[in-house]
Amino acid sequence: MPAGASQARTLEAKPLIAAVQREILPLQINYFRSEPVVAAALQRLNSLMPELSGQVPATVQGIVQSREAAAMLNVGRWIYTAALARKESRGLQRLAEYPALDPRQTHRLILSGIESIGIRTESVPHAHELQAPREERAI
Repeated sequence: MPAGASQARTLEAKPLIAAVQREILPLQINYFRSEPVVAAALQRLNSLMPELSGQVPATVQGIVQSREAAAMLNVGRWIYTAALARKESRGLQRLAEYPALDPRQTHRLILSGIESIGIRTESVPHAHELQAPREERAI
């Protein structure tokens, strides 16, 4: 190796997976959600992104673990980005600051991107039926 050249850093999948799990598995972060806690977890997940630029080990196990780590990290980022965008509680999505269902948010959240996550809304077909009082709904 020439003088001054640096050796490529290896992507360490297991520690990266463990770091992601510390942000997405605890119930106090992912189930009992509040905006500050979710925002802090998202920031920590975003700070892990440079780890993905490491050299992937040239073994089948190394390749698979690296892909798993990348997938887990990005899915965690998408989950928390969507959670912060939905200012209500709906289904399993709960935020302490917004305990009620908001009929104005009867839409899908569509996320895209890896380096920078984009988010947009998409209308839900038949959403007006979800907003009708219970006794008016057809069974």
